[in-house]
Amino acid sequence: MKIKYILVLLPFLAISGRAESFEEVKEKISCYQTQLKAELPDMERGGIHYQLAQAYFCEQETDRAFHHFLSALKMAPRRETVSMGEEEQKLFDEAIGLYEIQVGGDPVKSAEIMIGRYEEIALAHEEYLHLNMLIGVAYANLGKYDLFFEKFYHSYPSLSDTFLAAKTEGILYLRLSQHGTSPEERHTLEEEAFRSLDLALEKNPRDSNLYKVLIFFAKEKNNDQFILTYLQKMVKSDVPIPRGDIYLYVREAVALGKVKLGQEIINKASTLYEYSRAITTAQEYLNQHKG
Repeated sequence: MKIKYILVLLPFLAISGRAESFEEVKEKISCYQTQLKAELPDMERGGIHYQLAQAYFCEQETDRAFHHFLSALKMAPRRETVSMGEEEQKLFDEAIGLYEIQVGGDPVKSAEIMIGRYEEIALAHEEYLHLNMLIGVAYANLGKYDLFFEKFYHSYPSLSDTFLAAKTEGILYLRLSQHGTSPEERHTLEEEAFRSLDLALEKNPRDSNLYKVLIFFAKEKNNDQFILTYLQKMVKSDVPIPRGDIYLYVREAVALGKVKLGQEIINKASTLYEYSRAITTAQEYLNQHKG
């Protein structure tokens, strides 16, 4: 599955607030690359990779920006996971609902709503690390990667072992694997993507969007056993399947010769939606393939 991103190019701002020219950004990139040649502690190297991510995004080289951002995350310090207070937990639960449901199946629309409702609160409370990381992911869905880098990197040291961190890293690796310059590089990036996404699924086995990513990933690799495993796990974990995905998963079950599993998917979806044309269409399709 091709993971598509909408790219919104924003000016790269210097400390003074003045937009830097491309020549100035290129000079910064050269300087940072030179610094990386020195023997430095991981935390310092990670900071340089973070600055390179921001600079390459300004240069419209998004893949290079993601490469450096992932390197920055690997080298970021690790701190004890921060628990949410009552107020942040309430806000986070509301916001994560938008993230998981995706209004009308549209992650961009959900991101816009999330930003509209929670951005000011997140800006006023930098200590709300969970909410700020989620807002960062919303920025990414809007193509505002400079703001995504900033929010996500700020929260990551204390939240590196969370579901949201693992899922986001996995999707970034998957995006890069599609643009790898050699089979070896693509394979390495795919392994990183699968490791992170599988870890995310372990931490949150009811994320419907994550199953969709993993199933399409397995489908690209012609790995029927993985597709079957994910479909079975969706049913077992009572995953709330979006209406628009019901037919897709039933079709995959039928393609694997698992008509009974297809019916189980429809039955589970029927408990969520009193009436749905998507369920009717999926049932009609399944009936055509029943022996």
